[in-house]
Amino acid sequence: MILEVINRHFTVGQKIPSVYLRVLSDRTATCHLLNSTGKDTGIVKEKTLTPEEFERLKAQLDRPDLRKVKRRYDLTHSVFDSWMEWDISVPHADRLQDITVADFSPSPTRGSSQPYPDALVMVGCSISMLRDEVCGDERDYRRSNCEKVLLGK
Repeated sequence: MILEVINRHFTVGQKIPSVYLRVLSDRTATCHLLNSTGKDTGIVKEKTLTPEEFERLKAQLDRPDLRKVKRRYDLTHSVFDSWMEWDISVPHADRLQDITVADFSPSPTRGSSQPYPDALVMVGCSISMLRDEVCGDERDYRRSNCEKVLLGK
């Protein structure tokens, strides 16, 4: 495994975990579909990444500045009744890096308005876009912001 993202849906006193995205060293990417209440449906979708997609993701995961990000990023905006957190695990040769991000929401512009360091924005947006390619259910606002971030706009 080169990347695992466990999603935790927090709602009405519940914490519902699911496999948001997992990428294996054989280039297989999998995700578990969620129902409208955030529970895992048991349906697993899979895609084999092209060698180029896989190498691009590995390069982002191997960035030296990713190793320096904080272990936890809290909510950057108000929530009414529910939110999701990603528990991101990246195995490096010398250690397993764990990062928790509450309701990942990158700003489409870089600079002081961006709540995360560049390395985490790139990895988070790669997770978001890959999840959408495999499962087709990524949130519209995150997909739109990540498209702008990844295109450098």
